[in-house]
Amino acid sequence: MIAEGSDHMKTPGGKPSSHQDTGPFSALARAMGESAVMACMLLDAQGRVVAANPGAAAVLGLARRPAPGEAASALFPPAEQPRFERLAGECLSTGSPRTAILAVSRGGGRLVLEASFLPLPDAAPEGPALAFLGRDITLEHEETEKLRRGTLDVIRLNAELRQISTARQMAVQALEELSGRLKGVLEAASRVVIVATSVSGVITMFNPGAANLLGYAPDEMEGVQTPLAFLDEDEVAARGRELGGAEGKPLAGMTVVTALARSGRRDFGEWTLVRKDGSRFAAEVALSSIEGPHGVEGYLLVGVDVSGRKMAEEATAEREARLRAILNGAGEGIVTVDRDGVIESANPAAEEMFGYPPGGLAGRSFEDLVPGSQGRAASGGPAREASGARLSGERFPAELTVSEVEVSSRVLRTFIIRDITARRRAEEAKRLYTKRLAGQQAALER
Repeated sequence: MIAEGSDHMKTPGGKPSSHQDTGPFSALARAMGESAVMACMLLDAQGRVVAANPGAAAVLGLARRPAPGEAASALFPPAEQPRFERLAGECLSTGSPRTAILAVSRGGGRLVLEASFLPLPDAAPEGPALAFLGRDITLEHEETEKLRRGTLDVIRLNAELRQISTARQMAVQALEELSGRLKGVLEAASRVVIVATSVSGVITMFNPGAANLLGYAPDEMEGVQTPLAFLDEDEVAARGRELGGAEGKPLAGMTVVTALARSGRRDFGEWTLVRKDGSRFAAEVALSSIEGPHGVEGYLLVGVDVSGRKMAEEATAEREARLRAILNGAGEGIVTVDRDGVIESANPAAEEMFGYPPGGLAGRSFEDLVPGSQGRAASGGPAREASGARLSGERFPAELTVSEVEVSSRVLRTFIIRDITARRRAEEAKRLYTKRLAGQQAALER
């Protein structure tokens, strides 16, 4: 491709490249070889420079013309070197041209280069194998990018105009859908009190759950009453005193409700709600502000009936109290042990039996009380005798009964321990008495 007469593209030996056009393209090859605006390089099969024209230094932003034997990829920024090597390798392996956009650095700036890799036919083993042509298209690229961005801006503007033209219709449709869903939720919440008010506190919405739980019809409340109609008067006053103490001024009535709603809290704990017939029930109440584009537009009260849960909690507490009374009043020691033999609880009789202070057995090993009991105790079996060890080191005869129970996927053992010291003494006294009687009878018979 390079004219024989050009001294700019000669091989390292000073001879012109054997790959030169001798036909009608020689003038074109000579012009490219002497061009200062296009980078032209001949590369060997290893990607090393065989020859380069003056434009290579100018276009690639180099201080000198690339030297023969220099790796061509090293003339490019590190980020582009792998691409250069890949394109050159594909050109050589496929025998087909490759074209790509590469970036180069020049004068502290970034330039865009249109790069072409052209295989040379009948390449000698040590001679040029491919030609590299690079053209600075930075200005063209910038203009194309400006055109692309301008086109995108026009497309975006058209899309925004279309969106604006349909925004109101979509907003109305979305609002209608949301209102329908909200209405369905409010009507389905039959065990939840949901009440909305205006800024002044007048009820603007009273859901079916509120009507069901409180006994008021919506038309009795909406636009007429405030939440004070179903809130416990004493509780409102007590919360008003708490808020007044914190803020340094007394609060009463709806001021208490609105102050709590504006506080930003969501959970205000348990309240007592008063039905129309005067009966009462416990509810967990949350208060919040209804925010609009111009600030607070009203307030929302949500109350969940927890009277059933309260009754269950009270029943559970009562059962636990009865069980605790039985355990505390039992004459036998009762000890609960986990699967590792660690004591979880012990009744007062067990603590007294083994000489420990109240709470002193929890966390200790049951083996400390009855050595060897864990391995030999059988759940549900008959009572067996063992040797107990008091805190003082004194040993005493004991009788053990063990049972197992599964609690929350854990197996616990319960030991009932009886101190049979008195029984043993009575048995020994009886044995001695019987022995003495037998001796006396034998003496009489003699």
